[in-house]
Amino acid sequence: MNQDLAQYILQQVRDNYNLCAEEFSRTRSYNWKSVKELTGRYVERGMKILDVGCGNGRLLELLRSKGVDYTGIDSSEKLIGEARKKLEIAVPIVRQGNWKLKQNSGNEEYVRKGRKGEESKEGGEGIERRGGLEKMHGKIPPYPPLRRGGGNFVIGDILDLPFEEDEFDIVFCVAVLHHIPSRELRQKAMHEVHSVLKPGGILITANWNFWQDKYRTKMLIRIPPLTPPYKGVDINGQMDFGDIMLPPFNGKGAPRYHHAFTKLGIKRLFKRTGFRVKECYYEKKGEIAGWRDGANLVCVGEKRRNL
Repeated sequence: MNQDLAQYILQQVRDNYNLCAEEFSRTRSYNWKSVKELTGRYVERGMKILDVGCGNGRLLELLRSKGVDYTGIDSSEKLIGEARKKLEIAVPIVRQGNWKLKQNSGNEEYVRKGRKGEESKEGGEGIERRGGLEKMHGKIPPYPPLRRGGGNFVIGDILDLPFEEDEFDIVFCVAVLHHIPSRELRQKAMHEVHSVLKPGGILITANWNFWQDKYRTKMLIRIPPLTPPYKGVDINGQMDFGDIMLPPFNGKGAPRYHHAFTKLGIKRLFKRTGFRVKECYYEKKGEIAGWRDGANLVCVGEKRRNL
């Protein structure tokens, strides 16, 4: 896929989730049975857990009793707001990006436009607000320490995770990878996850199975060369095999991009980005299923200790 188109689609994915955050959150109040089963097998007390694409924070409800150090990250500011609202965490949203480096009389400053109602301090060194701009002197902190009620929620991107290397024991990535357009960006996302996992750490993924009988015939009319224009842009010939566009969520926003993973395809992605595949299977309501009736494709990998 052309990378300009991939970046455009990626931005539409973010915009869609911000547009539908409240409504989307109401339909995502439960955890998949397969995810519950996987947490029971892999999560241990005291582990440091990262939930990439955490959405409204539903996974934390599953992990709160396990005594873990949980961090959820999502690129949708409004979904992070829903996560904090749901868990009654009364903390302001702090955006991770949008800081620009400027030279001022030989000194380096980071500057961004201030936003009404947001906290300007990110736990870093000397932030001041003047004339609608925020200025921060010194190093930008990787993420703010918003730890309340057993969870920490931050706004950020899987393609640029703001964490230290070898920081987490387990990374969850549930219904996320299938929203990332292009092989290049999916590999970049996996490399980012690989970087923040400890050696021997575990990556748990689950993606929708669009090859099941229930969806396969519907999907075929949405793949090239039959894909309709995307927001007025002709995307035929620019999509990869397995890329599909679903209708907007409840009629709002842009068509929703998905990549239909196969078991072979997801295994290759894991192996190419430094993971050893521990298990890979289709599941339906928590039970192992075949590709024709499985609702989701689960793949679990271990970060190789030596590449």
